[in-house]
Amino acid sequence: MGGEVEKGKRKPHLKRTSGCITCKSRHVKCDEAKPACLRCRTGGFTCGGYITAPSKFEQTVAVCRPNLLPKPATRIIQSSVRQFRGTTQDQRAFDFFRSVTAPILDCHFDEDFWNYFLLQMSQAESTVWHSVLALGTLHEQGSLDDEDLRALHHRNGLNHYNKAIAGLTKSTDAESQSAEAVLVSCIVFVCVEIVLGNIKEAMSHLQGGIRIIRSLDTPGSLPSFYQSSGQLIKTNVVPIFHHFNDQSFVYGRTPMPAIEKFLNRDDDVPTTFADCREARSLHTQLLSTAQHFAVKTIHPPDQGSDAYARLLLERHNLQSNIHRWSTASEQLISSSRLTKDECSKISQMKGSHRMAMIWTFNALNTDEMSFDALVHDFDAVVRQSRMNLNKCCEFVEKPEVSKPTKNFLQLQSISPQFVAATKCRNPAIRRRALTLLQRSPLNQGFWDAKKVVRVVERIIELEEEGLEDLRDPTGMIVPSEWARIQAVSVNLDKCDVNTMMLVFERKFSVIEELWSRD
Repeated sequence: MGGEVEKGKRKPHLKRTSGCITCKSRHVKCDEAKPACLRCRTGGFTCGGYITAPSKFEQTVAVCRPNLLPKPATRIIQSSVRQFRGTTQDQRAFDFFRSVTAPILDCHFDEDFWNYFLLQMSQAESTVWHSVLALGTLHEQGSLDDEDLRALHHRNGLNHYNKAIAGLTKSTDAESQSAEAVLVSCIVFVCVEIVLGNIKEAMSHLQGGIRIIRSLDTPGSLPSFYQSSGQLIKTNVVPIFHHFNDQSFVYGRTPMPAIEKFLNRDDDVPTTFADCREARSLHTQLLSTAQHFAVKTIHPPDQGSDAYARLLLERHNLQSNIHRWSTASEQLISSSRLTKDECSKISQMKGSHRMAMIWTFNALNTDEMSFDALVHDFDAVVRQSRMNLNKCCEFVEKPEVSKPTKNFLQLQSISPQFVAATKCRNPAIRRRALTLLQRSPLNQGFWDAKKVVRVVERIIELEEEGLEDLRDPTGMIVPSEWARIQAVSVNLDKCDVNTMMLVFERKFSVIEELWSRD
């Protein structure tokens, strides 16, 4: 009969694309209850969750560049951007961001994010579009001499920034707001606030973004309008937040890692790395975790307690993962799979990686003299930092990038030099680190290089009030424990446009000083 279906063949039907992953794999109808479907719960199965519709950015990427993640780093070119929209001023701002701002931001790392991922997303997401124009406009303002033109750029930049914030706060439509768009906008917002000199607001954006990332793995913790593309976020976005954490460490905050790992297992880092990108991503995560661990163990619990035993285990696991990174990175360099430039990138990570080793080794120690045993590690950090700074200076001295860098974020961190100058009490090594800070040509994100130098000079001055009979392993006289500064921070609640409150903490006393911002 014409209406019969041939035996062995299914009756024609519309294929369902919804339903949880588990029901789909079992080929059964799903009731689509959230967060876990009833069919899985009553049947004793683990509901695998739901695959959300792709965001506008994911659809754009699928059309413009399939296989985004496996591609090597490639700078975006004009022809790869969709037909330009906006005014002549918008064109200028976008071109300036693409040709000047983005190369400064990547500083030989994370090129895919700043030079492709972000620019491509700006063509699909209105919030990202306005945030990029805001940053490009405000960044160019620093290179202009004409006061009227500077004022015009400032107004235009703030106008785009307000549009970006408004678009982010009012949109709750799943078709118009995705987790990756929110996080990318958050990154650019941090940069905008840094350009404007608003460190407290930059911190707020940073903390908000990290809360979102940490919530992505918690079912039901985010509003339903957030869509997430986990691999895109993990590969392109999370490393930027980890680096921001490193940048903000001096401001007295505990840098909560965007992804919590390395503490519960001693083998979270693989024995080999597929490429430089993987090595870089794990490096930033390790550094952020080590810093956070060092801060949370400043005042450890009683040594006989279960909490102390747990911290000992976490320290062991973290040290193991740091060592595994060193081994895997050396194998990657010797594998002949990397270019000369990629080998150089991994070498540049070694200074801050050794800082992670120092933080972890010294965690749970309650006195500052424990750092004295690491004098040779500090010496290695300073030597590596000198090489990194020389490479950074070669880049900054280019005519097209040297002038607009005032009050801007450049991702070659100076934190290893800062830590070496403040935690290594060997007078020769710490002054070599101070010299590197004085040579630094940039204000780097949360770090104002001139103010950092003043802070380090003040710490050395305060500590060397306690030069008595104590010597380090090299035989040099170093400050006594009572004079050492355990921590220095900026009290953001007591700062204004003209002054900032510095807090220097000794073991038995606290020194607060109100400094001029000039």
